[in-house]
Amino acid sequence: HSSEATNDNEAVIMLTGDLMCQTRQQLAGQRGDTYDFREEFEYLKGLFGKADFLIGNLEASISPTAPYMSEKAYVDGSPHLNCPVTFLDAIRYAGYDMVVMSNNHNCDLGVRGIYDTLDRVERYKLLHTGLYRNAEETRYFVVDIDGIKVAFLSYATYFNHKEEHISNEGRNILLNCYSKERVAHDV
Repeated sequence: HSSEATNDNEAVIMLTGDLMCQTRQQLAGQRGDTYDFREEFEYLKGLFGKADFLIGNLEASISPTAPYMSEKAYVDGSPHLNCPVTFLDAIRYAGYDMVVMSNNHNCDLGVRGIYDTLDRVERYKLLHTGLYRNAEETRYFVVDIDGIKVAFLSYATYFNHKEEHISNEGRNILLNCYSKERVAHDV
């Protein structure tokens, strides 16, 4: 969040695409038994610092209960995008305020992976939408950015067929599956 916010009802919002931490990134960030990904964002940090609000699509699971992608790249024929929690440290270091989380890799690690990822995103104090713990959670997030209220919504249409391992009730609670009706309701 930029320290230059002036509350003049103008805001600079930057949106980036996929924040992924695949095998090559994990191997490049490995430092013995730990991982450091800050260097990957070093050149962007200055640019991102000009934003009043920075948001990206977190396209990864973050769970210590499953192997990282560098250890096991595919499960059931689909990419297995699990990465170290220090990837979130690098995201915060780069200046990200929020992550949208609905994407095709949400179910890579099942229900436990969803809960683990939410726990870690919240531990790093990143605002988020797109994955949920319970049915009562609001399916969008409203942020006041320099006097302007902005709503963020996040939906996915495809989960690499791994959603089949989660009950229908679980899918309706944990995931934000796209439908015209759901979007209309949320808006």
